[in-house]
Amino acid sequence: MTEITTQENLSPGAAAVENIAGLIWALPAEGGENADALLSQMEQTVPALVQRLSQQNDPPATLAFFALEAMVMRCLNPDRSEDSLRLSALLLQNLSSAPDTYSRQQLIRFVGMIGEREAAAALQPWLDHPEDFEVTLLALRNIGNNPAFENISQKLLRSQGREFFALAIALGDWELSGVLQEELLRRHLPTVQPEELPALWKACAKCKELWIAPDLLQALQEPSKVLAGAARAALHTLLTSLGGWETIELAQKFYACDHSPIALRTWFQCCSHELTDDCFDAILAATLSDNLPLRETALELLDFASSNGVDIEQLIDFATHINHEETKAAMVRMFGRHGDPVARPFVMALIHDKSQTVRLAALEAARDLQGHLPSASLQFLLAVGK
Repeated sequence: MTEITTQENLSPGAAAVENIAGLIWALPAEGGENADALLSQMEQTVPALVQRLSQQNDPPATLAFFALEAMVMRCLNPDRSEDSLRLSALLLQNLSSAPDTYSRQQLIRFVGMIGEREAAAALQPWLDHPEDFEVTLLALRNIGNNPAFENISQKLLRSQGREFFALAIALGDWELSGVLQEELLRRHLPTVQPEELPALWKACAKCKELWIAPDLLQALQEPSKVLAGAARAALHTLLTSLGGWETIELAQKFYACDHSPIALRTWFQCCSHELTDDCFDAILAATLSDNLPLRETALELLDFASSNGVDIEQLIDFATHINHEETKAAMVRMFGRHGDPVARPFVMALIHDKSQTVRLAALEAARDLQGHLPSASLQFLLAVGK
């Protein structure tokens, strides 16, 4: 006589699997309880759920994916470290029994989400499967430990084309100098695709690979705004992470090639507390630029420099010859903020400037320098400016 299978005579693991439909519309608390039930019997539930997976995403497969993901999400709680380790190991054990490539890739993705350190070595063979390469690399990047780094580094040495550049980009996560060696990358750069360059440049910059600087300077002249912008960002990351006169000279070349706010800021940051005359002159000149973002950046940098040892009298002399009222007003306010009494005569003289913008800036600075003026003075200035 055939036994009829009912909810009552199912094993605990099988019963938990039968209840996965309840995860879809469950309230958070109830869904958490269902996921915990699956985790409590994970040695039975994981293999059963893996067998239901399918690249067709039919209803049973969809429910199985959802259930596995719910289990993974519960294990991301730092208090569930033991469950996390067990679930990661079970997912790895069941990779070979996944019904198809798509299902296996989802399991690898789940392993990466969990991020257990022990998983890095077990994932290494899947880097050599072309169809699993991308998801495995992403999982290793998320794990981010030394075995993951070694797996990616070794794979880099035997890779070509897009795989090579994907691996090189991934190594940037570790931000280790000397990882992306010039000799190795130069051999492969002729085959790089334009869309791969921004991420590759960023990785080289994070790893402080100074050899890439000439390539980035040349890329500033690219007709592609995307590539030029990526080169700017990479140069900023690279040069500001290093020190010494070589980087200051490269930063100066950066600004000479590209009069952009980020280039000026990079040059200034590379100078650190020893602002060079050339950089200071460039900042002063940029305060007069018709390019508003560049002008505002220059004023910001000048403000910082004036509070860190730059001669106020030199700035006053420069401000005297400024005709642009917004720029002049910004500098006047800067004098007030820094509170150096040497600026008081210049500021007081501007209370009667022909520009209302400058007059109001002078009044604000005068208050900072010598205390509040009578409110009647403000009323007078406002009336004159109308």
